[in-house]
Amino acid sequence: MNKTISLFLLCISLSLAVEFPVEITKSKEFSKRILVQAKVVEAKSQEKFITPFINGQVKEYYVKEGDKIDQNQKIAKISSLELLELTSKLISLRKEYTVVKENFSLNLKLHKKGLLSSEEINNLKIKKLDILSQIEFLSNKLKFLNIKTNKPISEYFVYSNTSGVISNILVALNQNISGSSLVEIQTPSNYQVKAFIPQRFIDKLRIGQKAYIEDSNLSLSLASVLPKLDEHTKYAIAIFTFDNKSKLSLGSYQTLHLVINDKSKYVAIKKSALAFIKNKWVVFTPKKNDEHNTDEENHDGHEDHSDEDKHLEKNHDDEHEEDEHKEEFPYEVNVIEIITQNDEYIAVKGLKEHSEYISKNSHYLKSMLLKSSLDGHGH
Repeated sequence: MNKTISLFLLCISLSLAVEFPVEITKSKEFSKRILVQAKVVEAKSQEKFITPFINGQVKEYYVKEGDKIDQNQKIAKISSLELLELTSKLISLRKEYTVVKENFSLNLKLHKKGLLSSEEINNLKIKKLDILSQIEFLSNKLKFLNIKTNKPISEYFVYSNTSGVISNILVALNQNISGSSLVEIQTPSNYQVKAFIPQRFIDKLRIGQKAYIEDSNLSLSLASVLPKLDEHTKYAIAIFTFDNKSKLSLGSYQTLHLVINDKSKYVAIKKSALAFIKNKWVVFTPKKNDEHNTDEENHDGHEDHSDEDKHLEKNHDDEHEEDEHKEEFPYEVNVIEIITQNDEYIAVKGLKEHSEYISKNSHYLKSMLLKSSLDGHGH
């Protein structure tokens, strides 16, 4: 009895200190996933080179050998006559296009009045499109270099396209560069996940595609697909990257949930609702008291009882009182099967749509349940 009171008080104290919000299961659309086997491997460190796309002279370095750098970090300043010519031409073309565009509009009106031939208007149209094409080409080239300008310029900055360590500076200050690399960067070795994909799914793979480690919220991203099949399995080999702070052991084998584009609807719950008990995923739901109410109604409807009936009723009451002690834990434990998941929700089998469930702090309820088992009420 004291143990029952102890559990009851534990439930009350936890309920006051911790919220157990009740939410309703919903049908949600999930991308289809396939299960594939994978292995955590080490990506070898690589040398990468930064090569300016416009020739010029190195005027200043913002890094030195041995410096650790981040992606998109400023590396050097380049002075370039080629850039000056390029930006001057772009501005000249923009001015010319404005004039040609206005002339074309005026001549188009003359053409509609029959004062200008179709051949003449077509020639003007071709000229306008040719200038526009040159403007777009030069603008895209400057955009690639992160250069935005409305006036001629002769200097630009070079940025790193990767993170790592500057291992070599290949061009000295005030030296001209013409298609040569500026610096060499040593990229750090990282962990990757090598997944084995059945050939029938190769056409479903896309760079950046998401995958998840089974029984974990760890998200991975598809970085590349190797050109050759695995010699032993004849499966395609896909390389996934992930946050290296994650606790995945080098050489360990994992099961991946690979997301593909096909979508289906499933009953969904929030990830925070899950608890793992006795090697099974469970979800807690509020306990209903229908049986207790039914028993009371049956007692009220039978006033006359024989001695034998009274003896049976006494035994039933004793059993009922014992059941009440066992049912001090106010939640049902529902074993579920995980079908698939996304960043916030999990598709499950074992719960009905529009049913109540505890969406948060399931680990507290797990502790309460284990407490009841230790006190002899978890059978």
